Amino acid sequence: MDQKPEGPENNNKSNYAFLWLIVGLAPIGILLFVLPANGGRPSIDPGLLLLFCIICNLMGGIGCLGGVKDAGTRIGLGLLLAGFFFVLTLGVVLFQACSHMNM
Repeated sequence: MDQKPEGPENNNKSNYAFLWLIVGLAPIGILLFVLPANGGRPSIDPGLLLLFCIICNLMGGIGCLGGVKDAGTRIGLGLLLAGFFFVLTLGVVLFQACSHMNM
């Protein structure tokens, strides 16, 4: 019966979940800012943009689950969450690009 009360001192890792969510979704805003609206080639190498996007999504996905005790579960669910962030990022950027196409 040695239960500690829930409080800020016992729940430190989950307090930062929202910040990790912002890190995971940051590529959306950055890609929308960097990619030209007219469909031209971006000024930054697309490979670097893709690598940056993947790294941010992985960090955000795994970081959001900092409160999960088991490391294997945290990594597995974090990879699934990172995949969701990646698909969401590409979807938003693709829809934004399609909305600026001239028909």
